[in-house]
Amino acid sequence: MNYIIHYDIAAIIVTVVIGIHFYMKKNISTIQNRIFKLLLIVELAASLLDLVTVYTMKHPPTAARFTHYALNMVYLALFNLTPVVYFTYILKVIKKTASTSRKEKFLMIAPISICELLIMTTPLHGLVFHMNQSG
Repeated sequence: MNYIIHYDIAAIIVTVVIGIHFYMKKNISTIQNRIFKLLLIVELAASLLDLVTVYTMKHPPTAARFTHYALNMVYLALFNLTPVVYFTYILKVIKKTASTSRKEKFLMIAPISICELLIMTTPLHGLVFHMNQSG
């Protein structure tokens, strides 16, 4: 598979620029700012890990099979966590003082929990991804 990394590089650059702007401004420590900071960290880590996984997949001898699985699992977990953190941020911006109900928390946590469980157990069942002999 021919993977184009330009989008990942652009995502890293945009995230770093937003992060620099965010950290240079004086921010009050609010839940919204803490969640936004987490969003930047998760997005940056996911983009960087995507580049690493692309490199290790294109050059299979550079890492052991276990390392390929571990890197891909962490990348996919972070990638799937991004919309949840973003949704939480938007929810906290809209509902600044109102607390989140149990039903809302369950509806947020249940789908991502199932996805994360499937990702972490993928070496056992291969439902999320699998690797052939060439990596």
